[in-house]
Amino acid sequence: MRALIECTPSGVDLNSFSRAFSLDEFSTAELLRDNEFVRLGKNQAGVIMARTTLETIQRSIDLALTRFHHTYPQSIGMDLSSLHIECAPELTPPVFENVVRSMALSRQVQLTSSLVHSLCHRSTQNPADERLWSVLHPVFVDAGLVGANIDRLSAATNLDHSLVRDFLHRKAQTGALVRLTSELFYLRSTMAAFAAIATSLANAAPNGRFTVAQFRDRAGIGRVLAIKVLEGLDRLMITRRLDNERMLLRDFAVILGPAPSTSRETR
Repeated sequence: MRALIECTPSGVDLNSFSRAFSLDEFSTAELLRDNEFVRLGKNQAGVIMARTTLETIQRSIDLALTRFHHTYPQSIGMDLSSLHIECAPELTPPVFENVVRSMALSRQVQLTSSLVHSLCHRSTQNPADERLWSVLHPVFVDAGLVGANIDRLSAATNLDHSLVRDFLHRKAQTGALVRLTSELFYLRSTMAAFAAIATSLANAAPNGRFTVAQFRDRAGIGRVLAIKVLEGLDRLMITRRLDNERMLLRDFAVILGPAPSTSRETR
């Protein structure tokens, strides 16, 4: 067991290991009496990892958050999926979430929806940005799933194009928006609505997969936009592309929050 854990930095799947060696919960607990190992996940679910490996990942998270807060002081926190990619891409999304949640429980970090931040961090949103957001947010709401690119936002609000672009890129760092391209952003709640559509399609398919065409038709948007949205969900590690189909990786609510009751965000 010790050798297996030490040569598997991403952790040993506890379910598979328990089945292979006919271990019950009590036997597993006996193995974990050694303080060199930790379990991430409940009961027989999750993985067993060397404590030194976990501590290395936790230090990496601390450093990543320090850099992020220094670069983006106005942001609430770093998106969980971005933090995962930067600090421990070798871990599966659920295992990394368990690492972050364990840090939150021990008051090392704070987890707000899918945004992770240091306990001492306070965002520095300024009044000018708040006024801009109050003008732009209703346009995003009205656009719904069709979306509003920078040209549309600028025209609808009579704001300078470069001002809108700069603000949206900064706002995306706070977690309020999801950036699909340099010109196209969506509210997190709207991306959650898209993710709910993807989830519905995957759950309805015998093999758990769906195509761009199916997603396009269900969402009522064009093919080019459907591809951009799905690529965005891929980057968030909610979906994964498999040739010409996609499959779900995890519950979107962990990353984006719950989907709104309608395609129009009301808040």
